Amino acid sequence: MFDTAVTILFADLVKFTELSEKVTLTELVALPNEIFSAFDRLT
Repeated sequence: MFDTAVTILFADLVKFTELSEKVTLTELVALPNEIFSAFDRLT
């Protein structure tokens, strides 16, 4: 009935844990959001 396509992306952001100790939570959440939004635009 329905054709469904799924893509799964596994990513490891280098030094993300280290970065999490130095920035605010808002900044920390913004970084992966920016990265994955860029992937979305590319696809």
